[in-house]
Amino acid sequence: MSTVVGSDPQSRLNADQLDSALAQKRDGLAELENAEQRSRREQAIEQMATYVSMLRDTSTPSASLAAAYGPDGRRRRPFSFKLQFEDGRWNVDEKELETAPQVGDIVSFEDGRPWRVGASQFVRARPTRKPVREFFVCAPAA
Repeated sequence: MSTVVGSDPQSRLNADQLDSALAQKRDGLAELENAEQRSRREQAIEQMATYVSMLRDTSTPSASLAAAYGPDGRRRRPFSFKLQFEDGRWNVDEKELETAPQVGDIVSFEDGRPWRVGASQFVRARPTRKPVREFFVCAPAA
């Protein structure tokens, strides 16, 4: 069974509208007399242009497929993690994996640090109509 993934027309429309607004703002930069203010606005416009580029990337079918499937073609799904630091603090993060993590597995997130899965914890969501969520509790891997 093959799945057809189409592009997202709303993302494309948003990107087009933002691109048009940014073009108007670029045209108005020359009217600013303060060079520092003009430079800051130019940087802000470039950052928004990067965002527009990301919107365009997600509106293509290949980007949608890459996000939904791993390198071996297996479907990925998000899992929630509770990261417990050695000093008692904790944070919550999410990672898309092809299979559920097991106790002893090592996972890493955007910062690249390794974390060892030690247990899973079920948390009741509020309002009660929402399903219970499973969090994989992790500690820094030595």
